[in-house]
Amino acid sequence: MAMQAKDGTPFHSASRARLHDDMAMEKENASKPPAKMAGGDGASKDMSHMDIGEVVAKHGPATKVEVVHDHEAGAHHVTSHHRGAHHKSTHGSPKEAHEHGMIAAGHEPSEDEETYGGHQTPDDEGAEAGQSIPGLG
Repeated sequence: MAMQAKDGTPFHSASRARLHDDMAMEKENASKPPAKMAGGDGASKDMSHMDIGEVVAKHGPATKVEVVHDHEAGAHHVTSHHRGAHHKSTHGSPKEAHEHGMIAAGHEPSEDEETYGGHQTPDDEGAEAGQSIPGLG
């Protein structure tokens, strides 16, 4: 017995017809613009003028944090995405950028750590070429 998909395409089984319908639905949804956020116009607000602590207090911890290091220019950029808002900042060292990202994510960076995230940054003492990593040799 032949089955038909919603668009009338014949198939030898019901599961193939459903698969065809599902794939057509995905293709249709992919061509639509993304749904707008509730209570907003779909775009997040730029909160870069505010302190990151204020952004976290108002919009909650970041759901995504992006850190981009441009060592040649000496700039380290952080973009954090919060519910309905985003925050961008530029820092002079990798450590400052990562600390900013931690605050954006709702964590307080520890000031007594010699390494950051288990890795030494280029600004840390002992990170020079030829020095061994503690515990590895």
